[in-house]
Amino acid sequence: MREGPMRATVIAWLAVPLMLAGCDKKIWVTQYPRFWSKDRGVDAVAVYPFRGTAASPYAGERLADRLAAALVSNGAYRVITGGARADGPSAPVALTGTVTAYHIRQEWGTEYYGPYRYEVRAGGRRYRRPGYPYRRRYYGTPTIRATVGCTAELIDLASGHRIHSFSTEQSWARTGGSVATDGNRAIERAMDMVVQSLVEEFAPVRQQIAIGDNAIRTASGGAGDRWHFTERFSSSDRQLHVVLELPAAAAFNRFRVVLARRGGGAELAGRDMLWPGRQGRRALAFDMAEILAAGGGPGKYVAELHYDGRRVRSRKFEIAAGGAD
Repeated sequence: MREGPMRATVIAWLAVPLMLAGCDKKIWVTQYPRFWSKDRGVDAVAVYPFRGTAASPYAGERLADRLAAALVSNGAYRVITGGARADGPSAPVALTGTVTAYHIRQEWGTEYYGPYRYEVRAGGRRYRRPGYPYRRRYYGTPTIRATVGCTAELIDLASGHRIHSFSTEQSWARTGGSVATDGNRAIERAMDMVVQSLVEEFAPVRQQIAIGDNAIRTASGGAGDRWHFTERFSSSDRQLHVVLELPAAAAFNRFRVVLARRGGGAELAGRDMLWPGRQGRRALAFDMAEILAAGGGPGKYVAELHYDGRRVRSRKFEIAAGGAD
């Protein structure tokens, strides 16, 4: 039997909730650099001139000036410039490096054709003589391409130890124009792209991450990555565990887990957690006596994951009297 348009439309609409149920929720967090840790944060940085290339000795100073301005705009650090005069307690670390690429090229489309032979007539006879094996010709509109690259290092000024290093190379191209008229603009665009990469690597930046359905689950017990997940508990149980699973990009962001009765009840118990520096599972233990003492008798509950004062994900569970079914 052939399905009509109405039946096909109904099936499509029924499939929409199923697809949405598996979608990740996206939130904005602060993504910290890879060298960041709970014990070593950075509040001020000195930006030293980068070493330029032989062809462009001032490229390093230009790059350092743009990087310092971008870090000031980012707002995460107190930025100090001025070379060696920035060395001191107010600037525990310095950001410097070497320019590895700094050039502009004008590129044309090229076409190769051949080999070919041509004929000549001499004395009434026809000859076939070999010509050049290949010919090249330029065609189309030229492209202006600027490339800037560098290797940057974050140095501990007290010990001289290199904390972190990063290399990047970016190109910016524009069709039409010439090196004489558009070269400076092209090199500035490529340098801005390099600076953006450096800021994202060395400074905290806002980043959108996906929080999956399994970001928060309830478990009766376990350890590490092995947990007995369940949504049914007994009032006689000693503890209830809330297991979180978040991406590595959430490191050093603070989350809160809240337990409440389902349907908009008041918070019965809550825990704050600073997500550690690697991806994995972390569990928070709640004593059942604590939940019961706060007015949480047998019934239906919800565990909520909050970030920045807003609920991100939730997980329903139940507490039965005397023993779980």
